[in-house]
Amino acid sequence: EAGAFGVLGDEVVGRHEAQARQRDVGLRASIAPGLPKACVDPARVRQVLDNLLTNAMRYGRDSETGQLHVTVSLTANAAHATVAVIDRGSGVFVAEIDRLLRPFERGESARSGSTGAGLGLPIVDRIARMHAGSLRLLPNSPRGLRAEVTIAR
Repeated sequence: EAGAFGVLGDEVVGRHEAQARQRDVGLRASIAPGLPKACVDPARVRQVLDNLLTNAMRYGRDSETGQLHVTVSLTANAAHATVAVIDRGSGVFVAEIDRLLRPFERGESARSGSTGAGLGLPIVDRIARMHAGSLRLLPNSPRGLRAEVTIAR
């Protein structure tokens, strides 16, 4: 099914805005104008965004300032559509990435009292692969995490 990436992104970010305000989270969407449709399962793309946003809002608080800023970015080119959720938290160690993509595994910061079963990232990874895409967990400079899902158009 063809889904308009920009519309899906606006919808999911809109659903998280009230929670972000309640939790004093700076939530920003950077959605490229006129994003083309992509052959995706819209419900699954919503789930990708929901899972990544939930993780960023749980674990993305800046350890130096105590603030939580999350950016959702949606872009596309002729071959791929890309969803990125970026935070300024402690990030993850490169050595942890493979483990975090396994079900029921959680990062060090997730073990310190936060809720979650360790299924969010494995689900995102699986949905990305179902859409001939990939999930990459990258450092966000100067700190934080950039969770990036690229899906074939």
